[in-house]
Amino acid sequence: MRLKRRMSTLDRVKKPKDNSLRNNEYYCMQEKLDKLYEESKQNKIFDNLMPLIMSDENIRLAYRNIKSNNGKNTAGIDGKKISYFENMELKRYIKTIKGSINYYIARLIRRVLIPKANGKMRPLGIPVMTDRLIGQCILQILEPICEAKFHKNSNGFRPNKSCENAISQFQNRIYRNKCYYVVDLDIKSFFDNIDHGKLIKQMWTFGIRDKKLIKIISIMLKAEVETEGIQVCGTPQGGILSPLLANIYLNELDWNLSDQWETFQLENKTFKEYHRNGSSCSNRYDWLRKNTNLKEFYFVRYADDIKILCKSLEDARKLKIAVTDWLKVRLKLEVSEEKTKIVNLKKQYSHFLGFKIRVRKKKNGKTKDRYTILSQIDDKAMETIKLTVSEQLENIMKARNNPKKFEKELRLYGSIVMGIHNYYRIATNVAHNMSKIGISVWNKVKKIVNTDIATLNVENDTIKKRYGRSTLLFSIGSWYIVPISFVRFKKPVMVSNQINKYTKEGRNLIHTNLNCIRNNIIKDIITHYIRDGTMKLHDNIIPVLAHQYGKCFISRNAIDIDNIEIIYKDEFCKDKDKFHNLIIIDKVYTSTIERKCGKINMRETRKKYIKERRGNRS
Repeated sequence: MRLKRRMSTLDRVKKPKDNSLRNNEYYCMQEKLDKLYEESKQNKIFDNLMPLIMSDENIRLAYRNIKSNNGKNTAGIDGKKISYFENMELKRYIKTIKGSINYYIARLIRRVLIPKANGKMRPLGIPVMTDRLIGQCILQILEPICEAKFHKNSNGFRPNKSCENAISQFQNRIYRNKCYYVVDLDIKSFFDNIDHGKLIKQMWTFGIRDKKLIKIISIMLKAEVETEGIQVCGTPQGGILSPLLANIYLNELDWNLSDQWETFQLENKTFKEYHRNGSSCSNRYDWLRKNTNLKEFYFVRYADDIKILCKSLEDARKLKIAVTDWLKVRLKLEVSEEKTKIVNLKKQYSHFLGFKIRVRKKKNGKTKDRYTILSQIDDKAMETIKLTVSEQLENIMKARNNPKKFEKELRLYGSIVMGIHNYYRIATNVAHNMSKIGISVWNKVKKIVNTDIATLNVENDTIKKRYGRSTLLFSIGSWYIVPISFVRFKKPVMVSNQINKYTKEGRNLIHTNLNCIRNNIIKDIITHYIRDGTMKLHDNIIPVLAHQYGKCFISRNAIDIDNIEIIYKDEFCKDKDKFHNLIIIDKVYTSTIERKCGKINMRETRKKYIKERRGNRS
């Protein structure tokens, strides 16, 4: 049991679920966001978004989403983290954020440099926590409006999209459409060269025409950056709104490319539809090939990484020139002449999101000389993985004399290796690539473990399923050293376009609604203020009640707003407003609670309740 409990951290290295959907339910925002998405689909003009952005529910939702973010403990220039707001009284928190929005002044952005895979440094801008919360308030309202306008081939920084989705799209176009010529577009310093005026015009085209909101976003874009001054162009990498604004900026390029082939408009022409392999198809492309002179090409985009797939070298050359000129004239962006090139996939690799992909001939009995996908881990990514794994093994060796730190470093090593496997296992040649890395770090692994250990009896189900067959799986006490060289190929899966977090049907494919609490109770709770209650306490009430299935902790009867009582398990706990220190009961049973040294005696409380209930019956 001890082993399984310790390995729970490694078990959670799976792809996380979308917690924002549950958070939207906690604050009754999902219906409002769905309405924005539907209205955006119908090309409605949004000229009064500020009341929704400044609503109490949206501001409280922003706090909940930020506190779930990995950067919650990264301070801005003022040194404040999310803990500054979580210990603030709820009414004061809401008043502070509303006041900052009404009289918005952008604070100085802290500059941080982080290393890139090529050895250069990537500049990140870290706004103060107040600006991050305001940015999150705006993002929550703008995202459904923009999602209704984005192209399906845009994969970066979007809900339910991922690198795996982009790789799957890319490989499908190569394999099914036989597009073996790729234009690799590389935009020079994209995030630093976004034109603010053009971006505002594109937001206006999206239907976002609330002038106060646009003014706030303009001020955010021009915020002063530490050591660099006021920004004339670009969006700060690290800002909450930057990924969404980047997608808005390149959305015009997406539809310009798509309308030249994939979504080319034909008047008074209908096509026969049919189903193949579970997907809807038509004879549209066959008709276009026979009756028009259009170039057949497809594109895949992940943020500023753009791939255009063509059927001929001539088409690729023309498209490269056309798109380069279009980006310069329309979006004021320049491409790197050195890095932008045309790749023949039969002879060269195309590099995309840490992978290198090409095609090779495969001869078999049924089809001759058919090309299939060959994908490997990119050379730069290989070096980065080697360095990361090697450094972590060194950290384990350094911590051998400190049992607590030793266990922490072992747990972190397992998380790193499984995370690497989860991302890169969609490469067809991943086993060969990982075996090379395994050989390079083998000497360090031998120094940590005893290689004469007998065959392990693996008790953890996850480890057994993924690494049980490997002879390089070792254990140190209750911990495992998972082998970096043992990984199985997984075919990249493309997410269905029917999945959508802003439609009821699309959410049903990925999410189950909260049914244990009635909606009217949730609405009552979020409008019910506890005197002197902190933001953290108010934020945890609904999750705690959901954890109790909407019932009293003692009697197991349904809770109503009129009889709700929040109780601390340990009144002297340093962080007493945390989730695990709260229980919700019916006011009637307050006298039933048994305490000992400030802590609730759960067993005695339950016994006392049962005894009182029996006495009342008699």
